[in-house]
Amino acid sequence: MVDIWNESPWRYILGVGKEQQIESKNDGGWWNWSEWVTRLESAREKKQTSCFVLMSAHVDILEMIGDGNSKKNVITKVNFIL
Repeated sequence: MVDIWNESPWRYILGVGKEQQIESKNDGGWWNWSEWVTRLESAREKKQTSCFVLMSAHVDILEMIGDGNSKKNVITKVNFIL
């Protein structure tokens, strides 16, 4: 079981995702950032609290997705932190 409040597992997952994204630029790859966004949102809803580790990982993933909707989401989350 992974401690979702610990930053280390999220940094590891993000690192693996970045590597997969870089290596699979040509073939599409199997890594799905949207799946991780759903998992993060689900974990946060279950705990009913704001956790900056989860929010930070969520912002990083949205930034890596990089589409317009994700960028708007990042701005909203960063404004919440500030």
